[in-house]
Amino acid sequence: MYGVGAEYFVTDMLSVGASWQRFNGIKTKFSDDKDLDSFTINATLHIF
Repeated sequence: MYGVGAEYFVTDMLSVGASWQRFNGIKTKFSDDKDLDSFTINATLHIF
């Protein structure tokens, strides 16, 4: 497994980010050793 991500503070209370991850060697019902990619986008409100 490996990946990369970044986060950017838009204001003092709001941040946005994105990340990408790859999982190696995932075994499925139909074949073995597939790679699985995941891309995530998020926004976080920092209240406290």
